[in-house]
Amino acid sequence: MLPAFATLVAAVENDTAHDWPPGFIRLYHDEYEAMVRLARLVTGRNEAAEDLVQDCYLRLAARWGQVAQPGGYLRRSVVNAANSYLRKYGRLRPLEHASDELADATPEIDETWKALRRLSPRRRTAIVLRYYEDLSDDEIAAALDCRPATVRSLIHRGLRQLEEVLA
Repeated sequence: MLPAFATLVAAVENDTAHDWPPGFIRLYHDEYEAMVRLARLVTGRNEAAEDLVQDCYLRLAARWGQVAQPGGYLRRSVVNAANSYLRKYGRLRPLEHASDELADATPEIDETWKALRRLSPRRRTAIVLRYYEDLSDDEIAAALDCRPATVRSLIHRGLRQLEEVLA
């Protein structure tokens, strides 16, 4: 569990200044850790992941009554925010030269992360959504705004590239 997660959930649940819908609080509680993990794996940046996810939750809260599938909307928002972050800040600190902060935080993916961060953001995101979030082709396609066939191609090519890097 993330160190600040319990504090954040308690703050949302006990926030009397806002009238948070019960479904929003439940989604926040159920999906926060997974969304932060997703943002970390896509960006490779611990320091940015929580900020990106918090921003996505605030945007979702503002549109809560208008969104048919809040979980899917949130996932796509996190993917888009992570990719925007990479476009904006990736030039300043490329992933290939990033510190091993993610590997330190998540030891079970140490070697894989070093190889994974060499992939393009789109391939990396597709692989993260498939193997870390366990999503189907259709769910990944919705998150990436592409066709399921494109998802299969991204994953296939990404895995081939990972094999070359890890070999």
